[in-house]
Formats: sequence, C-alpha cells, structure tokens
Amino acid sequence: MSRVHGYTIDEWRDRCATILDEAAQLEPFAPRKVDDPWNADSLDSLEQHMLNTWATPEEIPDSVVQAYEAFLGEGLRRTFDGKWVFLPPEMLGVTGDAASTGLGIEYAASGATDVVSSMVPLAYQTRAGTWWSSAFAASQELARVGS
Repeated sequence: MSRVHGYTIDEWRDRCATILDEAAQLEPFAPRKVDDPWNADSLDSLEQHMLNTWATPEEIPDSVVQAYEAFLGEGLRRTFDGKWVFLPPEMLGVTGDAASTGLGIEYAASGATDVVSSMVPLAYQTRAGTWWSSAFAASQELARVGS
C-alpha cells in the first residue's frame, strides 16, 4: 500500500479535511486570512512568511512541510473541485526503482493535475513570494478551459 508522509491516501484525505483547524494552531499559518484562506493575499502572506522564516526548504520541519502541502492541496481541491491523488515517481522526476510518490490534486473536468509536493520547493526556487497564488490562478484558468 502506498504511503506519503506515513499516510495512506484515505488517511491523508481525512487529515486535509480538517487542515484549517490544524493551521489555526500553527505559527507559520498566522498570516493567513481567516475569512478567505486561499485568496491571493492570504497565499502571498503565507509564502512570504515561509521564505522569511526559513532560508531553505530543507530547514522547514517535516510537520510544517506536511501542513503546507495539506493546506495548499486542500485549497486547490475545494476551490477547483479536485481530488487528492498519490503521484507516480516519474511525475516527480524520480527515476529507477524508487517507490516514493508525491501528492497531487487531479481535476476530472480538465484532466490536469497540480503537483502539490512541488509547491514548497518551487516557492524557494522563484523566491517571488507569489508562487502559490500564481499556481492557484493557473488552476483557475485550467478549470475554466475544462468546464
């Protein structure tokens, strides 16, 4: 049975269903907008806070990375009517016999998949502080095309 962060896909979905309650208790999520946590301003505030708090993604505690992935993915899932999926290693650029998988949100209407596992590292690659909101904006465009 495949696991990511120690969770089966059903366990991960259950965890993500309550991510807003979890985020309310975690300091890294303090900048989020409580009334609309996945709007562009909220996402940009969270991303900038992350970039200012940790110099590299490797410095972020695993539990916080998991919370970011759960928060971002659940926002995509709820906003654009997707579903959580485990991604095959090759979709993440992992070759060989690697059994590791990543997390994604799959959209039936457009056939697209957002790679949630890449959202924290890509925020550090761009260092723009707006990567997450731009990913949500791109998903919104794909949702329009698919409907």
